[in-house]
Amino acid sequence: MSSAASPARVRVIGLAIAGLVFALDQWVKWLMVGPLRLREVGLIDLLPFFDLRWTENPGVSLGLLTANTDTGRWLLVGL
Repeated sequence: MSSAASPARVRVIGLAIAGLVFALDQWVKWLMVGPLRLREVGLIDLLPFFDLRWTENPGVSLGLLTANTDTGRWLLVGL
């Protein structure tokens, strides 16, 4: 009897963890936009060295490669 987990079991565990992370991410986003109204408030001070700020990210990563022009869209396709 082997002590290693079967590939199917590992895949199911991995998908379950990914689903939980996705659900947690969506819940936190809902919390910020909904009940905490971060978009309208703009800034929520939590600690003297930590706060929550609303920022827009129109690009892929760190606002890079925004797809608001034909060139930007084709650069995204090329990457």
